[in-house]
Amino acid sequence: MIYTFSSKNRGSKFLDIEFLIENIKDDEILVQLPAWRPGRYELADFAKNIQQFRVQTLNNKELFFEKITKDRWKIKTGKSKKIIIKYNYYANELNAGSTWVDESQIYINPVNCCLFVIGRENDPIKLFFNETQHKQTATSLQKIGDHFFAENFDELADSPLILSNSLQHKCYRVNDTKFTVWFQGECKPEWAKII
Repeated sequence: MIYTFSSKNRGSKFLDIEFLIENIKDDEILVQLPAWRPGRYELADFAKNIQQFRVQTLNNKELFFEKITKDRWKIKTGKSKKIIIKYNYYANELNAGSTWVDESQIYINPVNCCLFVIGRENDPIKLFFNETQHKQTATSLQKIGDHFFAENFDELADSPLILSNSLQHKCYRVNDTKFTVWFQGECKPEWAKII
């Protein structure tokens, strides 16, 4: 599973997402957007923020899909072993659990905006970023070469990301555990006191 994120016009507040699904064995698959968020015991309607939704083969052939619940889609894959879902997410709510886009940062909470294939939640995941113009990424995900990696959707769901040019961070260790403290924006943390 590969997600590619971009935001060509940050003023629009849209996060553009391409979700590549490989190794398809069925003529029909179900994709789901979560309706939950770690640490919150309530149902949400993140799918209301999806404005455009297209499904196609790698040769740009459009595939049939239908939305069968508020946050689930059925896709007819035919004989395609790889498909790509292209959609955008309106990221205009700034709090600890939402997704946000502005000129200074892109904050991605994967449970808001990352689809998953039902029955394939344990597949490994790669994340790429295009046209985001950021110098640093704050996340707990491991970076491998030019992408970030999650072992499965649960790890991705527990790993928000901030992309920005104004991130600051310091690391410290307790026994064998490394901790990283991140600050976003124009501030002057008292690092010695914080650490």
